[in-house]
Order: sequence, then C-alpha cells, then structure tokens
Amino acid sequence: MLNLSTGIPVTTICEMLDTINALSDNKSKIYFAGSEVEYGFMFRDACTQEQIAVLEKGVGYKLPCDYKQFLLYTNGLELLTSYISSRLCCVEEIHQIITIFDWLPNGFLPIGMCADGSICIALNMNEEGNKNVYVIYIIDDEYFRLNCDFRTFLDRFITTYGDTFWEWGATKTEVTRSEEQAVVESLLDGVIIEVF
Repeated sequence: MLNLSTGIPVTTICEMLDTINALSDNKSKIYFAGSEVEYGFMFRDACTQEQIAVLEKGVGYKLPCDYKQFLLYTNGLELLTSYISSRLCCVEEIHQIITIFDWLPNGFLPIGMCADGSICIALNMNEEGNKNVYVIYIIDDEYFRLNCDFRTFLDRFITTYGDTFWEWGATKTEVTRSEEQAVVESLLDGVIIEVF
C-alpha cells in the first residue's frame, strides 16, 4: 500500500489506517466483483489503554504490538459496502465471541468475522513470533495459518476489500481440530486410523 501524498510504501499500522481513512473520506469508487462500489471503511473511536488492559487480563495474554497499535487507532473496522460482510471486531464484540462460543481453540483471540459469520479471523496467542494470524472455518471446525503478522494481514484485508484475503499465502495447519477429534474417536473404538 502506498501513501497517497508521497507515493512511498507505508510501513506502520497508523500510516496504513491514515491512508484508507483518507480514501474513505474522499468517497472513492472501485470495481469490485463486477460492480462499481463505494470504497471505504468505517472507523470507530480508538480504544483506551484501559480497554486493552481489560482485554489482555480477560484472555490471559499480552496483545501483539501491531494489533495494539490498530486498537489504539480504531476499535474495529468495517467495510462501507453491504456486498461483503467482513469486519475487524471491536473489543466489546471480542468479549462477546469469547463468552458465547466455545469452539475457539485454546489461546486463539477472535479479531474478525467474514462471510456472514461463517469465518473467524484469530490471533494464536500461544505462538511466539509474528506469523500468528489464522482463519477458522466455523461450520467445518477447521483452521489454517495465514503465514503473516497482523500488519501484513491488515494490508491484505484492505487490498482485497475483505474478500478472500485468506487465500493469499495460506497453508493448512498440520492437524485441525476436527482431525484431532477423528483420531481420538478412533482410539476410543480401539481402531487407529491415520488422518491426512
């Protein structure tokens, strides 16, 4: 993504969000899925340090720095079109998702929802390093790593306007939750089957 005024690639979360905020203010139009649509994002008021501390205490993990920068700029981000239902959740929605849904793998922090709520974007808080963004297919109970940090994910989310960004550099994890269940069930039956 390039800075609109300088043409230089943006390097920080704040620069990236400043750029798309300027585009949103200008009522830009793009061709998307064969139609001309308004290109823009709905920003929210920034999170406070206190809201972030409450979230970290609630999940038992320190948030990655790049994700904290995002929350300190905007508490969630939504597309301005009704065509795609992708969004990055506000802190309050994250608390609701954690409370309501028990399907999240241990240590995964839900940060976004896509495809009418059938896909969850999550940070794996158990992993060290910067490639901890995952996509979870809620219906199939499968997940895979996007092989990127939050900043790269955000760039892809913005570039694709929230549509199929998960196909950009994704690799399947070695074992998904449903595969783990299949192995456990087969062991309980006394028959071991190999799951690929």
